[in-house]
Amino acid sequence: MKRKYLIACLLIFANLFVFNEILAASFSPAEKLDHLADQTLQFTKVGRYDDAENMLKNFGIDFESFSGFSANETAVIHDAKQKVIETFQAEHIDERALHNQVTSFRLAVDAVQVTGIPLWTKMKSPMMDTFVKAEQAMKSKDQDHFNEQVNLLIEQYEMIAPSLQINMSAKDFERLEAEVNHINEYRSQVFLLQDDNSEMKKLKRDFAKLFKQKEYPRSEPSIFWVIAITAGIIVSTLSYVGWRKFKAERRKNFLKN
Repeated sequence: MKRKYLIACLLIFANLFVFNEILAASFSPAEKLDHLADQTLQFTKVGRYDDAENMLKNFGIDFESFSGFSANETAVIHDAKQKVIETFQAEHIDERALHNQVTSFRLAVDAVQVTGIPLWTKMKSPMMDTFVKAEQAMKSKDQDHFNEQVNLLIEQYEMIAPSLQINMSAKDFERLEAEVNHINEYRSQVFLLQDDNSEMKKLKRDFAKLFKQKEYPRSEPSIFWVIAITAGIIVSTLSYVGWRKFKAERRKNFLKN
């Protein structure tokens, strides 16, 4: 009897080993890069800049040997990474600029992932709030406050621009960027227009539509395959033990007869 249980245990462990190997294989190089980018951001948030730089270096090593991204994705992420490096290497680190650059980099790396909702969509609430405040400043004829909100809007846009460049078609991205640049460059004229067809309201609608389009999970790998494999391991092991027990009982009865 002990031997049977030992065999059963060995089978379970052997199958679990195979199961763990399957799970380990499911962590792709792209997911590792995503983790390193996230760690870079987390260390930056708490002021551990040396650790953040080390994470970024590790990312760079793996990124250089990775060939799973498209040419556009590779170029965008490389550019975002270089901007972070340049900010780190500045004689005097601007913490706000550094945080924005690292956030932009992290969001860009996430944008190439195929599962979940893109992280850059979390910028919806702050950006929509900025639009509202800019419109309120227009209504109250407060141009200084309007300029402050436009500056903030540009800052927010620049954080997600690399992600948009990855997740949008080149044509749509160029059109959106042209709209943002127009608001920034001709803000004095924009400030004077308050009808529903104004550039500011149009840009607000475009961003609202863009966020809405992306606020659904990217194709998630089904959990059912994990459940199926686990159930298969248990069923196959129990079936083997039951078969051995049945065979032993049958042999025992045969000998008695």
